[in-house]
This record gives sequence, structure tokens and C-alpha cells, in this order.
Amino acid sequence: MSRYDKDPIYDGLDETDGGEASPRPLKSRRLVDMMEDTLRKGTGTGRESAPFEPVRAGREIAPRDGTKGTSRGKARDKAHGNARGDEVSLSPSAKTSTRPRTASPKTTPDPQIPPDVHAVLSVTPSGEGETVTVVLAIPDPAGGKPRRVSFRLLVEQYANLGVKEGEITPEGAEALLDAGRLCGAIRRGISMLGYGDQSARRLAYKLTAKGVDRDTADRAVAYLTEKGYIHEDSTATLRAEQGIRKGWGARRICEDLGAHGFTREAVEEAMEAISQTDWEALCASVIRKKYRTIPEERGERQKLMAAMMRLGYSADTVKEALRRILRDG
Repeated sequence: MSRYDKDPIYDGLDETDGGEASPRPLKSRRLVDMMEDTLRKGTGTGRESAPFEPVRAGREIAPRDGTKGTSRGKARDKAHGNARGDEVSLSPSAKTSTRPRTASPKTTPDPQIPPDVHAVLSVTPSGEGETVTVVLAIPDPAGGKPRRVSFRLLVEQYANLGVKEGEITPEGAEALLDAGRLCGAIRRGISMLGYGDQSARRLAYKLTAKGVDRDTADRAVAYLTEKGYIHEDSTATLRAEQGIRKGWGARRICEDLGAHGFTREAVEEAMEAISQTDWEALCASVIRKKYRTIPEERGERQKLMAAMMRLGYSADTVKEALRRILRDG
């Protein structure tokens, strides 16, 4: 484990060795067969080579020099390749594989970076043009070879910081690392919002739970709010309407909005949006679904009222709902 795994300044950043990936070998048998067929027929020459003759036991094979066919034993020797090295015609299945050879990967040589110098080694587009990947060389305090740290930046961060390849100051390197952490928090926040809208405070809490420091989480949430990813008022109203569909009373809906981190203004606006709800009718509907009949015993009826009050209805609302049910039958 390197010091970059222990130091919190490198949280969310990846370490890289800068090497290039090796090309993958061909694995498809069908693709190799097609290439062999192409080689046998000849491509781009205007002529076709003679088809391969399969070797069968007991059949005489005509040598390539046009002489008379050989005996059965000679045929077998030629089929398997004899000691004299005579040329033989092999069946496609016995043909030596013509799989193309892949050149060994050429890695970019490491630049000669002094051990006490910060430098931007490369800046490449990534993420379908939405981000750029920066590889930064950071000095080793022990005087060893500089280490490479790879991270992403938003395009606007890249433009604002004026990132260029070459040597930079320690302060510039720290600014890049901080921007990389912020970019990582923003991208993670967008991913979380993809599962459903939520309040800014709730999103900041989730980011810190994933290991993002509080300052970076707050800045990421502020950025997402500014760019329109977070809509406190409309999200709070939507959640309040969902509470109504669940059969909750006004008090529970209000408590739920507060628990999910919505601001006081957003909660007040959401409660105002659902203020025209007929709470007695909603409570009566929930009672009809949960209970077949209204209990006649006093103790059972009190349990019913307690259950409805836990759903956020006031005692007066529950009593009025019971009267409606008894009156309407």
C-alpha cells in the first residue's frame, strides 16, 4: 500500500503507471478460419491458389515436382512431414495456423522528471467529451521516483484552471487535486440523483457516507443545485403528494419532509400545495381498507384510533372519519 492510499488528500484519485494496454489475441475460431480461407484463395493478386487436397489413407499423392504418386507409406510420411522436409499438401484442419502475430506493445518511455518536481504528464478527453483525464506526477518525499496520480476534471474546471502539460507549482498541483476530488463528488452525486430526486442536505449526507469530506460534498451539492440537478421545492411537493397516496396524515408528511433534509421554506411550500386535501375523507378511506368493520368494543376502537394517529392523523380527524363511515354505512 502506497502513501497515496493512506493520505486523505488523495481520496477518490487513482494511481497509474502510464503504460499502454496490450492488444488482445484473436479468440474467435470462426474469424481465424475466415482469415485462412482468404489467405488460401489469395487476396489482391488476381489469381487463386490451388485448393488443398485432403490426405486419406491408401491414396497416392502427387508431389509438387510433377513425378508419379508415391506409395501409401510415403503418403503417410508426407502427410505428417518426413525427415527429408518434402513439401506436402495438407488438409485445412491440419494446416498450420496462420493467426497473425501481434506486435509487442510499445510503452511510452517515462519522462525524466526530477524527484522534487510536480508536473502534468498528460491531459486526454474522456467521458464522451464531458471530462478530461489528467495524469499528475507528484514528488516522493523520500526522494524516490515521482508517483503518478490519475483523476478526472470537468471540462469547465479544465478551462478555468488552464491545465497544460509540463511542470507546475506545488500550489497548482494541490489545486488540480482538489478539483479532481470535487469532480469525483459531482459525478457521484449525479449518479445518486439518477435513482430519484432528493434534497440538497440529504444528498450531502449520502456523499459524506461514501467517504467524501464534508467541504467537498457541500461544494458538489451547491454546484448541482446551481446547474439545476436539485429542485428542492418541486421535489418536496412531489414527496408530499406521494405521502397522500400512501394514506399518511398531514403531520406524518410534514415530519417525513423534515427527516429527508428539505429546507423549512420547501416544507412550507409543499404543505401549502396539499392543503386542500380532505383529510377526514382520506382517513376514512384508509380505515375501510385496513379494517373490514369498525370494532364495537371500546378497547379495540382505541387501538384503531392509535394506529391512525401514528399515520399522522389528529384525534379529531379520526373521530370525524369514523362518524362518516357509520353514517354512510
